[in-house]
Formats: sequence, structure tokens, C-alpha cells
Amino acid sequence: MTNCLGGAKPTHRSERAASPEAVGWALTRVRRAGAGPAGAPRGGPRGAGGRGRPARGGAAPGAGGSGGASTGGTGGVASGGTGGTPSGGTGGGTGGVSTVGCSDGTREAFKIVSQWPNVAGCDGGWTVPGVLSAASMNPACNRNAGNSSSNPAGSGCSVADLCAPGWEVCDRNTFDNKSPTGCALDFSTSLYLVRQGMSSFGTGCSFATTANNIIGCGQDLGIQPSSSCSPLNAYMTLNACNADPFWNCGTDATNEGQNVVKSGPVHGGVICCKE
Repeated sequence: MTNCLGGAKPTHRSERAASPEAVGWALTRVRRAGAGPAGAPRGGPRGAGGRGRPARGGAAPGAGGSGGASTGGTGGVASGGTGGTPSGGTGGGTGGVSTVGCSDGTREAFKIVSQWPNVAGCDGGWTVPGVLSAASMNPACNRNAGNSSSNPAGSGCSVADLCAPGWEVCDRNTFDNKSPTGCALDFSTSLYLVRQGMSSFGTGCSFATTANNIIGCGQDLGIQPSSSCSPLNAYMTLNACNADPFWNCGTDATNEGQNVVKSGPVHGGVICCKE
């Protein structure tokens, strides 16, 4: 095809000469796409405070937000205390140790926990003989003992079963250190034993090397000992022990601490000290 001047007319867009305006527009697009020397990635690295993602086309994540840690505290410690400490065993308390002190969850002497946090008078019976015997030193019935338990007579139990885990039957020195008042008088017609013998020739405790008599804190039950047994205030001999319907000390008048048993839930038991 020819035009009116006799020259050949272009038949395709690519064959037409580009106008100056078109050339300028194309160069502008190239400059915008290049965004600087060496074709730096569009957008570049995200600045400080970013979300920690790599910038679009960039080489490294922006500073800040590393790890995506949530607000709320290092390590996610649960509300309620370090280590998830339980509130206490029987009777409550810290570290899983009972504040009551008696295995059945009730105390019958030294009743005010805030006043006597480390000693407790625990009523109940036991059939394993002794408070000073080797067999009496360890629980024998899985602590199913005490006047409020399902086994108030203490069948198959030792005196140790009357104390909660973390507590033990006191000896005289431990009781003296643990009780701020010595013996309490907040009970009646009861004797609460500790692991202590008495002199075989008198009423004192200074030279006690045997299991003579049984001794502890008493009210309306037992005999006043000499001051060498302080702070303890009551003891029973063989005859006094066997005269009570719930206590029995066997037949040996010099060995009651090895032989004593108790058949019922009243008239006392033992004093337990927090270990």
C-alpha cells in the first residue's frame, strides 16, 4: 500500500516510529522499576520496630519483634505461685505438709493453729505396743488412725500413724522447742504422750534411760512430775494407766513406754511435732 506521497505506509504498530512523548514515558517507567543503582529490591529492608518478617525482596528481617514473644511474663509462670505448689495435704498448708498435724485432719489439743503451728494434740487409739519401742517409730496402718478417721480404735496402727505426713511424735526436747507455751490446757480428761521415759527410782526425767512410765501433757488425767520433766506436766504409772478404760500399759511396772496401747478415740493420744 502506498500513501499519497508515494511512500510505503507502515502496516504494523512496531513498524511505526515512536513519538518523543512515548519514548519519554517508557524511560520514566524504567527508572521507577529500577529504584536506584543495581536494581535494589523494591521496598528494601523493613526498618526498626517491624514484625520480624523479611522485607519484601530484602535480605534480612527488620530489627525488633524477634521471636514474637507475647506480653505476659517470662516463662509463662502460672498464676498462683512458683512451681505450682499445692495448697497443702490434709488440713491444708504449704509444700504439701498439713497445717493440722494429725493424720485424720482434726486436732484435739493445741487447737489454735496460729498459736501452735508446730505442735498438735491428736486423739486416737493404736494396737502396736509402745511409744518408745522400735515398732512405734514408723506408721503401720498407712496413717488411717485418729478419732475422726474410719479407724478410731487404731487397729493395726502405731502411735506414728496419728501424725500427718511431715509430722512426728515429739520427744521432750523437740516439744520444748516447738511449743511456745509448753503444755496447753485447752482439753479435758486426756493425756497426750511424747517419746520420753522417766527415772525408775523417782518422778523425774533427768536420768531417764528406760521406758519407765508414760508422760506428756495432761489435764484431769495423770500425775504431776518433777520440774526436771518440764515442760511436760503429767505422767501415768502402770496402775494409773491400767485403771483408765482406754489405756493399757501391760504388766511390767518399769516398761510402760514399751508396752502402752490405747483402745479408743478419747482420753488423749500423742503430741505430734512438725518435722
